[in-house]
Amino acid sequence: MVFCGLNQGGPRLRVRHPYGRIGALPPAALGRRPPRVPQTETRLSAPTLPEPGPAGETVAGEPPAPVVPARPASRRLGHVEAFEGMRGIAVGIVVIAHLNILVPVPEYLVVPGGVVSLNSFFVLSGFLITTLLLKEHASNGRISAPAFYRRRALRLFPALLAMLAAHTVYAAVAGLDAVIQIKSVLAAAFYFMNWRLALTGNDLGSTQVTEGLQHIWSLSFEEQFYLVWPWVTMLGLTYARRLRTVVIAIVAVMIIVSLHRANQYASGASWYPIFIRTDTRFDSFLPGVLLAHIWFRGREPKKFVPLAGWIALAILVVCLFTARIDEPFLYYGGMTLIDVSCAVLILAILDGRWRANRFFELKMLVRLGTVSYALYLWHLPVMFALRRWTIDINLLTGEREYSVSPWITVPASLAISLAFTLASWYLLEKPAMAWKRRIEGRPVDSLAPDDRSGAVPSGATATEARTSAFSARSRP
Repeated sequence: MVFCGLNQGGPRLRVRHPYGRIGALPPAALGRRPPRVPQTETRLSAPTLPEPGPAGETVAGEPPAPVVPARPASRRLGHVEAFEGMRGIAVGIVVIAHLNILVPVPEYLVVPGGVVSLNSFFVLSGFLITTLLLKEHASNGRISAPAFYRRRALRLFPALLAMLAAHTVYAAVAGLDAVIQIKSVLAAAFYFMNWRLALTGNDLGSTQVTEGLQHIWSLSFEEQFYLVWPWVTMLGLTYARRLRTVVIAIVAVMIIVSLHRANQYASGASWYPIFIRTDTRFDSFLPGVLLAHIWFRGREPKKFVPLAGWIALAILVVCLFTARIDEPFLYYGGMTLIDVSCAVLILAILDGRWRANRFFELKMLVRLGTVSYALYLWHLPVMFALRRWTIDINLLTGEREYSVSPWITVPASLAISLAFTLASWYLLEKPAMAWKRRIEGRPVDSLAPDDRSGAVPSGATATEARTSAFSARSRP
């Protein structure tokens, strides 16, 4: 068999023997005139190179693109039910701790260490918010502060403003001081309640804040963190920053704030302002922030995480029943110990191998955590309203005279608080979150960590394999 083709030496005939190729001979060797090749076939075009493919491969027609080193892997945090359970436990502890408003028991007898629940909110918020900011920076190369504030406003304002409007009606009906009521509502609406309490209060509380709004101090403290943290992340602690630098900076600030708090307490200042001021409590967010940076880069420890989770849980349980907010322990390192333990607890939940995850994922706790923001808002105003109408308190002796038994007022307060909570969730919060998702172009039924946070992820973990709650992906 004979085949004609082009080669650098001119047209040649390739001779193929029936039993295999035996060589290539020029046409003249066979006594034939070389065939005429059309001009269009003899033109040589410039050599073409493949165009770049997805993994450094190339496709014909384009020059090769330079090989770009792969960027470090980043992560995306999905909906983690155990975090909702963690919030459910925390808000339940807060509600139980405040039952002393209605029940004739010493304030610290119900839950002495209620600070554990508040600190868990702060640490979890630090982790979730920082994770969202790092994800946005890794995906887009920047962080949109206006979009961040819009999401926070749509998540927090509807329920808060509704509660403040209802409380204003109650204050008018109950005859509370109008000036104090207006100042208190403004302090709650603009998130400086913690400073109003700190500047006007003492160990016995403050008479310059209307009853039922004192608990807004923690939301004010949290919102102050939301106000500054996007800028800190954008200007300093970005995803591009070396992890070692981030760790040194965050640990240094934690140490400085902890020493400042201890110095304030040692100087003889009242514990009450120290407990609620921003400058003496800001470090409560930082263990969660630090964990977010470590986890988002996939640098979290792999060994002994479940064991560390059990140790952290034991520390928190002990502190829950012993760490009173008016005693020195919290101000001489106890607050930091609780914060770090909460961060370790979050790490154990993310690890997926910790058996206690099943407890935090109990449906009752998850559902309670889902509506924890509204329950936190409403429970204290309801309790103070019931106390005003069912209990007469002697201001000099503190003795109480009950017109209605606590066996009735306590269940009634819980039922009324739950009713307001569900109304807030279904009529205000869920529609606001759906609207927020439409603005962002996401499906209305999609979930994101910031939708739940109102206080509220080496390789594939067991939790990732089981629930796909969080997934690893490469930075674009």
